[in-house]
Amino acid sequence: DTQPRVFDTRSPVSDTQPRVFDTRSSGETRLIASLQEGLIAFLQEKERRNIRTVLIFDQFEEFFFVYTEPKQRRQFFEFLGECLNVLSVKVILSLRVDYLHYLLECSDLPGMKIIGNDILGNNVLYKLGNFSPTDAKLIIQRLTEATTFKLDSDLIDQLVKDLAGELGEVRPIELQVVGAQLQTENITTLAAYQQRGTKEELVQRYLDEVVNDCGAENKEAAELLLYLLTDEKGTRPLKTRAELERDLQQYISNGDIPANPPPVGRVMPQTNVPLKIFGALRLKSITHPTKLKLPSSFADKLDLVLEIFVKSGLVVLLPETPADRYQLVHDYLAAFISQQQEPLRAQLQREIAQRKLSEAKLNSFLKRALFGSMAAGIVLAGLAVTAWDAAQRADKQRKQAEISEINALNNSSEALLVSGQHPDALIEALKAGEKLKLAPWAKPDTQMRTAATLHQAVYLQAEEHPANRAIEVNTLEGHNSPVISVSFSPNGQQLASGSSDTIKIWDVTTGKLLKTLTGHNSPVISVSFSPNGQQIASGSLDKTIKIWDVTTGKLLKTLTGHKELVNSVSFSPNGQQIASGSSDDT
Repeated sequence: DTQPRVFDTRSPVSDTQPRVFDTRSSGETRLIASLQEGLIAFLQEKERRNIRTVLIFDQFEEFFFVYTEPKQRRQFFEFLGECLNVLSVKVILSLRVDYLHYLLECSDLPGMKIIGNDILGNNVLYKLGNFSPTDAKLIIQRLTEATTFKLDSDLIDQLVKDLAGELGEVRPIELQVVGAQLQTENITTLAAYQQRGTKEELVQRYLDEVVNDCGAENKEAAELLLYLLTDEKGTRPLKTRAELERDLQQYISNGDIPANPPPVGRVMPQTNVPLKIFGALRLKSITHPTKLKLPSSFADKLDLVLEIFVKSGLVVLLPETPADRYQLVHDYLAAFISQQQEPLRAQLQREIAQRKLSEAKLNSFLKRALFGSMAAGIVLAGLAVTAWDAAQRADKQRKQAEISEINALNNSSEALLVSGQHPDALIEALKAGEKLKLAPWAKPDTQMRTAATLHQAVYLQAEEHPANRAIEVNTLEGHNSPVISVSFSPNGQQLASGSSDTIKIWDVTTGKLLKTLTGHNSPVISVSFSPNGQQIASGSLDKTIKIWDVTTGKLLKTLTGHKELVNSVSFSPNGQQIASGSSDDT
């Protein structure tokens, strides 16, 4: 990038930063010490030849992002003190005001005596502030005099007056943004400037251009991302990528951004434009012809927008641990964006409040339904055991009683459905279905009636309006292949699902995916929780049984012995044994 910049606020790419001081092996430590000695000797040689050396560390605050331990930073500052004691060496640290206090860590080091152990003193510290109107005019004239982009003197006077405002000072970032937009729109006269609108409108069009660079298919995500990088106070919150993705999903339905299919092989915008004399924050970093893959998912869209924002200089990437964070480049833009998007902020807050209210009502109902189903399951299990004991004495009476109970549940479900009590009707139909599973010898007419009752309770009828149905289905999505088996934990708080690709553990209350277990070479046919809920057993088409730790997701044991696929696995009541059924008849 050969284009000059006045005040370039872009953050350098984190993976290009030299990692000089880090936790390394003893051999690497010796190598670093040797390099430091060599550099000091080099500086001393330059001094003997009367050559002044200036070491410039731009955006030095990023040093503190990378090296968070004072011990690591002290090692660097001690080396810096050695450099300062070479009298021909000058060191310039350029950093943000809110990180100046970190420099106090080195103020008392012996090597800092040469600056009076006062690194923040007036003789050392030099503040870069705003421009005076006179200086701003001179800067504009100096930038434009050697180019073909000439501004009329009356335009320069009016521009500086507008930028100075009530404070009587011109902010460099505002001069940079407005000046860049003047050049983009080729505004060189006062008449054209007044016709195209105020400085605020120029800034807005500048932001619109960066958003448009993201592509029409990503415009909604880009605008929302700018909104999320500000707050109601007009400040610039630091946010990780995960936080931004979470916040975006609150505003965008279906977890994705509606988009028209873009052309295959879209090329990033190029900068074949006249020299940007105001150091405009544009996509000048993306000058290569490499074709980027178009986003095919929500995460890809977010990554593309963030990449464009960072490389345009509108957003800075701050490398940190455990996750990098993103921030708007300047408070001025944050306040401007926050003010412009206040109506959007209010609208989105109303939508979130309404959505939370709806979700709270739905979750409340689902919890009641879940607890009811669990209670019904416990009752059914007890009845099944009792029925098994009774079968030894009176098999015919037991079977008839179970069929009668299934019919009674079907009758109850149908009656509740007619009266409009859809949730209770579904629960009764589910109970009938569970009973029918325990009665494989039931006659076809009983089986058909139970299936029909369950169908009526779950699906809308042709004449039924969706608004009349007071129940929704909560769907857990995440598997890439059909789900073959599911199992609730004993406390009912978790659900394990087995698929053709993985085993997944879910939080029943929130629907959140907790763990993904991988290890089987073939589809998982059966999953089962241990009685204490701490382990899961899984049987697979690969003829093995695997035991997993629920908390960590770690594979504990692999049991082999079956010659065919494992159809079913189950823990003993004390959790000490596992029974398995296989297609090898064992």
